[in-house]
Amino acid sequence: MISMKVYPRSCYGRFAGLILAALLTSATFSAPVMAQTWRTMTSGYWSDALNWGGTLPANDGTADLLFAQIGDPIKSHGFTTMDINWNVHSITWNSTSLDQGQTYINVPTPTQTVLTLQAGFSNVSGGIAHIYPDVAIP
Repeated sequence: MISMKVYPRSCYGRFAGLILAALLTSATFSAPVMAQTWRTMTSGYWSDALNWGGTLPANDGTADLLFAQIGDPIKSHGFTTMDINWNVHSITWNSTSLDQGQTYINVPTPTQTVLTLQAGFSNVSGGIAHIYPDVAIP
């Protein structure tokens, strides 16, 4: 069972959230084959290359992102901050990406960022993924 909470902040975000909810109820997404993995949390920001093992994922709609425990479990899961707009192909959370049964994509206050998902996301973590940026599905 997939559990997601999307927190849109605009009419566009609410519309995207409804579409996203419809997609999640009608389709099952598989984990990406060659995903870029969140390696460790040096700052928590998506724009920090060190969090991705030294190389930022492509921000052009082609990157498949994987949130999984790699290295120090205290620093590799739970809370991340999407500090700029991102356009990715897909996002997957696995069972090691949780912090007390939940995982979060936060936004820096007071700005609002947009997460564009080309193919959707998969939450196979067994918990809840909280997504606070506005979500766009082209």
